[in-house]
Amino acid sequence: MITGAMVHGRKLAVFSEAEKAMPSRSAALPTPSFPPLAGRPSINSGAAAAAQKLREQTVERRRFVQFLGLGRAMPISAARSQGRKIPRVGVLWHAASEEQEREYFTVLMQAFRDLGYEDGSTAEFLHRYPAERTTMFQQFAKELVDSKVDVIVSVTIRGTTALKELNSSIPVVFVLAADPVGSHLVESLARPGA
Repeated sequence: MITGAMVHGRKLAVFSEAEKAMPSRSAALPTPSFPPLAGRPSINSGAAAAAQKLREQTVERRRFVQFLGLGRAMPISAARSQGRKIPRVGVLWHAASEEQEREYFTVLMQAFRDLGYEDGSTAEFLHRYPAERTTMFQQFAKELVDSKVDVIVSVTIRGTTALKELNSSIPVVFVLAADPVGSHLVESLARPGA
């Protein structure tokens, strides 16, 4: 299951490609209602179907965000002792160290903190740095899949491709992909996680 993410300043936005192409709610204008013509479907039927699809995508996005928020208020050790599941997030970077990823690392981790996920207290993050080496992407992708994290953030196409080859059950959020369909990361932009 693969979807996309964008980092804007200090905010992390999770979206599907179909949602990215849709106008924002503030730009939406009310749809006029016209009675159907004899023998023709209502003009509003297409709008109603599109609105229903948008509601379903919004519900799925909310479920994903709620899933990530399972352990918001409690440190990891306290939550585990009470039998609560702490979200585990794998991050497959592209550089060789946190220092080399400093700017992006800071933005991503601040975005998670803004959502209530503090590394070591309300979430557990497993960072892997493959130093732009193909074999390391494959090795670290296998490590993250084998560690059974709840979700994986992949920064590059090479990382996402390695994850896709090894995994079909852990959600993967890729950050950079100019052409996800052409790169065979997703089958369609309308349903990237399908």
